[in-house]
Amino acid sequence: YIRYTCAAENSRTAYWQFGTLNMGNNPYVIEFDASIKPGNNQTTQLAVMAGQALVANNIYSSNYLFSAVNAGANSTTYTINDGGTVTIPSGIWCHYKIEVNPHNREAKWTITNGNASVGNGTYTLPSGTGTTPTGIHFLSGRYQSVLTFDNLSIKEVSADLSTFTFT
Repeated sequence: YIRYTCAAENSRTAYWQFGTLNMGNNPYVIEFDASIKPGNNQTTQLAVMAGQALVANNIYSSNYLFSAVNAGANSTTYTINDGGTVTIPSGIWCHYKIEVNPHNREAKWTITNGNASVGNGTYTLPSGTGTTPTGIHFLSGRYQSVLTFDNLSIKEVSADLSTFTFT
């Protein structure tokens, strides 16, 4: 269980690096629960990194497996992976599931709030983006942003790609 807030400070970045994971080219699923209370002035972001962590207080803008970025000012509308938008309820626990198929360079994502769907989609990983998860990135938007994070699971699905299916 992790809870991060920068309270009344300007935007700040926090990250959690997983260490060495040997995923190879096998499909895997990342799941976690998170509650995001966006900042009331600047951009808030939650991302699953597939590269090196940023040390600056910025958006993790490339080399990610999943990214949810809002436009700031308490917005609960998040752009997912530079594509469509979803409304992630402020301060409410949601379940995130990212199914990664390195062979096809795809990440299928779903966000749920209890039994209700918040959103889902498929993200094609750009050329040069890593396929192994390296950590979690959180940009806590200015002011009063809070991330609460729990129940991280990373599981290999199957070494046989012919049996891998997105569910």
